[in-house]
Amino acid sequence: MAKVQIIVTNVYTEVKNVSKETETKIYRELAFEIQDFNPAGGFKPPRIHHLYSRKNKLTYTGLLKHLIEILDDDEVEYEIIDKREKPEQNADFHFVPFLDKEGKIPLKKRDYQQEIIDKCEDREVIQAATGSGKSIALHT
Repeated sequence: MAKVQIIVTNVYTEVKNVSKETETKIYRELAFEIQDFNPAGGFKPPRIHHLYSRKNKLTYTGLLKHLIEILDDDEVEYEIIDKREKPEQNADFHFVPFLDKEGKIPLKKRDYQQEIIDKCEDREVIQAATGSGKSIALHT
């Protein structure tokens, strides 16, 4: 069988030349359980929401890491074809080094903000609570 091709675009990732067995594993593992509430009768039976389409051979690019883990676990050979387009910077952020106009109170990052900066990789989505200082942490 030909090497599996993983074609990565900004939103979707396509998986080509994958065996039925591995595709079934991808389909099962890139899924989660949903249980809806019916106001008239309580909870509905749980259902599974799949994040991989067997018809289109697509999943979300944000799940690329998980897809690769599945292929590695099955010892499947693959090649990644990265067709993502890095967006052009359209903003010019400059944060002031001081909190006051006189320049006496320096703007310091909190420990957890520095940890975010140290662990963040290129093009990664960061989730943090409102008011946690994401803007200061990520524009330095």
